[in-house]
Amino acid sequence: VWRQHERRGLMDGVNSTLAKGKKVIVVYPKREAGESETSHLPSAEEAYDLWHARFPGRVRLAHGGLDDATNTRSIADMREGSADILISTSLVEVG
Repeated sequence: VWRQHERRGLMDGVNSTLAKGKKVIVVYPKREAGESETSHLPSAEEAYDLWHARFPGRVRLAHGGLDDATNTRSIADMREGSADILISTSLVEVG
């Protein structure tokens, strides 16, 4: 778990992981902005925009609110190497 004030360490770790040719999965507790639970945290959708701005073309999004084809494509892009960062909810943990 990374907290807001630890962002620099997180980004250093992500950059190091990517430099080694590995992939990164970032799990967020909610999928859309405005979800009541844990509302002080960004949603996966909000986070995707931030990650995509920092790592253009390298980031994919997957969560239960998206259609199956979109989630399948995001996972396939990771597997095939078209992307190396996946922003997701616990969907990625449970399949």
